[in-house]
Amino acid sequence: MPNSTRALTLSTDQQEQLQQWLAAHGTPQQVALRCRMVLAAAQGRSDLAIASALQVNRHSVKLWRKRFAEQGFAECVGDRAGTRS
Repeated sequence: MPNSTRALTLSTDQQEQLQQWLAAHGTPQQVALRCRMVLAAAQGRSDLAIASALQVNRHSVKLWRKRFAEQGFAECVGDRAGTRS
C-alpha cells in the first residue's frame, strides 16, 4: 500500500515552539508526544513509521496530523503546555 500521506508544513516559529516544549521539563507527557508526532509528520514520515517509532497506535498519529493540518498549532497543545490562563 503506497504512502499517500503528505508532510505537514510548519513555520520556523512553530517548529521552534514544538522543540522548546519538548525540551521543557514541565511539559505534560501527552503534549510532548503530540509534539513528537507533529514534528515527525513535518519530516515527511508515514503515520505507520511514526507510530512504530513512538510506540503508539497509527490512528493516534493520523488524528493529530489531521488536527494540526485542519485546526492549526494551538489545537495540538491547547492549555496543556504551560499556557494556562
